[in-house]
Amino acid sequence: MVKKLGRIDLIKKINRSLVLDIIRNEQPISRATIAKKLGLSRSTVSSIVDDLLQKKFVVEQGLGSSTREGGRRSVQLRFNPTSAYGIGVDIRGKKIVNIITDLDGNIIFERDYSVSNLEDELLDRLEDFINASNIEPKKFIAMGVLVPSIVDSKNGIVIDAPSISWKNFDLRTFISQKFDFPILIHNDVNGAALGENWLGAGKNTSEMVYISITDHGVGSAIISNGQLIHGFQHSAGEVGYYLHQEDVDQNQFNQFGNFGVFERKVSRLFEQQEKIDILLAEAFTVVVSNIISLLNPQKIIIGGDVVSEQFIEKLSVNVAGINPIQSKIEMASLGQKAGALGAIAHAFEHVQEESLL
Repeated sequence: MVKKLGRIDLIKKINRSLVLDIIRNEQPISRATIAKKLGLSRSTVSSIVDDLLQKKFVVEQGLGSSTREGGRRSVQLRFNPTSAYGIGVDIRGKKIVNIITDLDGNIIFERDYSVSNLEDELLDRLEDFINASNIEPKKFIAMGVLVPSIVDSKNGIVIDAPSISWKNFDLRTFISQKFDFPILIHNDVNGAALGENWLGAGKNTSEMVYISITDHGVGSAIISNGQLIHGFQHSAGEVGYYLHQEDVDQNQFNQFGNFGVFERKVSRLFEQQEKIDILLAEAFTVVVSNIISLLNPQKIIIGGDVVSEQFIEKLSVNVAGINPIQSKIEMASLGQKAGALGAIAHAFEHVQEESLL
């Protein structure tokens, strides 16, 4: 009996998600059209829509055209993106990027600030930020938080973040003592990938790899079939650990908790200053080519404060010259907002999956 009830609940969640998605994507749309397109009964659709109307996630807006036979015009439904809001928090050492968006990703309020002691100041600063937005507290449905670390997203644990001195830190529980909506924790590069996939250069791309290049680190994230790939030990996309044969020959190996061999190579390039675009392109050519051969993504999106169009162009030419399998290589488009926006995207996805939206 328990298993049967579990299946019924799962079917209800799936149907609810399908109805909400079709309203968002094909609005304005009537109940009858939703039922026909999804193959659901009108009573099932009406029950779901009534719940969405009550929670104001959907609104009725006008009447559609009459039928060919002159039948009654149907009430049209639209998605209401301002019915709820999400909070994105991107922790970058002592700097924190905060963004609030509506359900469509429109930025409503944003503010960056610095802290001297992250653990002591984080909760109060978040509360101040939310209060400054002047949005009703009950309209916030989730918060996504990014950390420069390997993260156990399922349990909200920061496994190892040396830049902010957190190790095996239960960040979700820590933040939840102040806020009662869902808190989702993610790695910073994964968050930026989700942001670019939601609203940036990777929009409408179900197969992509995001690479972050800065003068203090290298990372990547993989999105396949529209879903972020975490890996068995939450370490998928650790491109900083990439090894060439010459590294092995020279006994250059990776050690957990230290910067990777490839990451250290890239960091040293920035000491040279001149021709940095060419040097970076040369360093990443084999890495990106192997990523393309292994994963066959539609796009490689590259972000970070040191990435230029010249680097992208040079890298594209280099990769095309050694690999017959092609992926489009593009510069990320959201800049420093990518991470916080991706944190919100992940939070919204969780909320919808759990039928909290």
